Amino acid sequence: MQKPLAPSPAPGTGPTPAKKPTRRCAEVCLELLCVECVRLFHDKQSGPAAAAALEAIGYRVGQQLVERYTRDKPLLGDTLEIIKFVCKDFWQALFKKQVDNLKTNHRGVYVLQRTSYCPPPSPCPHPDMYPNTPSRHLAASRSRAAATPFLCPHADTYPNTRPAPPVHPPPRQGVYVLQDNGFRWLQRLAGPPPPGAGAGADPGREEAARQLALRYLHLPCGLVRGALGHLGVACTVEADPKQLPSCTFTVRIT
Repeated sequence: MQKPLAPSPAPGTGPTPAKKPTRRCAEVCLELLCVECVRLFHDKQSGPAAAAALEAIGYRVGQQLVERYTRDKPLLGDTLEIIKFVCKDFWQALFKKQVDNLKTNHRGVYVLQRTSYCPPPSPCPHPDMYPNTPSRHLAASRSRAAATPFLCPHADTYPNTRPAPPVHPPPRQGVYVLQDNGFRWLQRLAGPPPPGAGAGADPGREEAARQLALRYLHLPCGLVRGALGHLGVACTVEADPKQLPSCTFTVRIT
């Protein structure tokens, strides 16, 4: 006796195919890679050459990352909107948090103004405009208009007209200050204070840690500059670790 066939499953109720695992990298691997890059470049080169090489690497990586993060987003608007995107989305993707504070002295006010206005010259009369005027008068008018050059009216011609103020070029530079009170890449450099030491007990140790932190900030400066440059904002980025792990990034629009 044949067994009855099992009913076929309804569409959409079958076993769910296994999802392809997402490729991820441990955060400690990224930190060790950054540490090794800084050590390698400072061992081979010294001074500004090592800083320029690290910033160039960060610049290229920042361009590629911001292209990936903005692929599915609408087009960003002005410079302030781009800066806010970097402070929120880009910072969150890189350092697992947003910027704590953003300050700016940029004033995006642009005034288009002419110093003087010259009305266009009156056209020569056409015969169709004045059908009752003799043609010899129109010909004489055209000849006088051709012989007399058009001059812009002088200020004495219109004494009640106030002269236009001089034109000032629009502001081309702006400064944005990004404050991160717990920069992730500097938390291990800060470390706990030695036992029995109060706040500010060893200025030499703090200065040594600050100088060491400056080496590790060339790469993130390049990341920020590359991201902004790819979004159309040419700038320079400087970092200042005043009190570890706090760090201030100054973005100057060029």
